[in-house]
Amino acid sequence: MVPASSDHGAMDGDRPVALIVAFDHATRASVGGWMEAAGFEVELCTGPTRPGYRCVADTAGDCPLTHDADLVILDAWLASDADDEGAVAPGLVRFYRSRGLPLIVLDHGREAPALIIRERTALIEWPPNRRELQHMAQELVADRSG
Repeated sequence: MVPASSDHGAMDGDRPVALIVAFDHATRASVGGWMEAAGFEVELCTGPTRPGYRCVADTAGDCPLTHDADLVILDAWLASDADDEGAVAPGLVRFYRSRGLPLIVLDHGREAPALIIRERTALIEWPPNRRELQHMAQELVADRSG
């Protein structure tokens, strides 16, 4: 894990931290690998899981994984979305935005772009393009630190 500054994420000279939130293992692995290749440290999260699809961000109002994150990449199709129960992607979008974190949402054609596209938030259509995702992540983190 990257040492964190008092704000969020990486200290000067350290690699920025990308939190990848995706239920699908293959998505977490591929997106995580792409972010590592782009110079990020990577934290992985499955998002809300059974039973009840609870998420600490939803129940406690905080998530320890966000404390070191410089960027969040959220797959907008989580297991909770599939079952329409518990903490679903739109609620997590609101939570990550409330933390002031740059956010990339991997859209599956379900989310309303008006909900998602805001300052320091990007929407990338499914399936994500590696170069587009890496470029957007680097741009959002640079904007945050600049």
